[in-house]
Amino acid sequence: MFDFHARVPKEELDNRLAALRAKLQETDPEWSFVLICDKINLYYLTGTVQQAALTITPDEAILWVRRSLERAQQESYFADIRPMRSYRTLAEHFQHMPSCVYLEAKNATLDWLNMVQSRLPFDSWKSIHPVIDSLRARKSAYEIECLRKAGEILADVTERFMPNILREGMSESELCGETFLELLRQGSMGICRY
Repeated sequence: MFDFHARVPKEELDNRLAALRAKLQETDPEWSFVLICDKINLYYLTGTVQQAALTITPDEAILWVRRSLERAQQESYFADIRPMRSYRTLAEHFQHMPSCVYLEAKNATLDWLNMVQSRLPFDSWKSIHPVIDSLRARKSAYEIECLRKAGEILADVTERFMPNILREGMSESELCGETFLELLRQGSMGICRY
């Protein structure tokens, strides 16, 4: 049985990080700093969902965790996981920031951008999303197996379970709640993006 709760394999994480660096080198040979904070991208690159910041340079990659360092270390094979009090911790580590950095611009607020720029004084930024999106679009054998198993579970729940619980007068909320509970029973991580 496929274990959705198992850690993302170290080799998978290493390959993703190497691919990100290679893609950046290909598209922008002058790149020198990336900051990732979005939980989906954090999970993709580190195997854990935390309140955290991932910093990537050509020579190092550090996952800075704000809350549960112990949980991050239990969930992830990522090589370098450190505690972070605030973005000031990053400023202490990266005392000489490059003038241009890569950030996640898709969902960033101006407040967040201003706060980060006040702690990490860079002059300009570029969006990392085109690079990450292109990497995430190509699935590894590990990802394909995860998708295959998730599809099997979803097919079982929608074709076997749901028809047996559906009844006249049932609200959509009840149907969703019972379906979600069955998905959890069958191994879902409980993360629903809907």
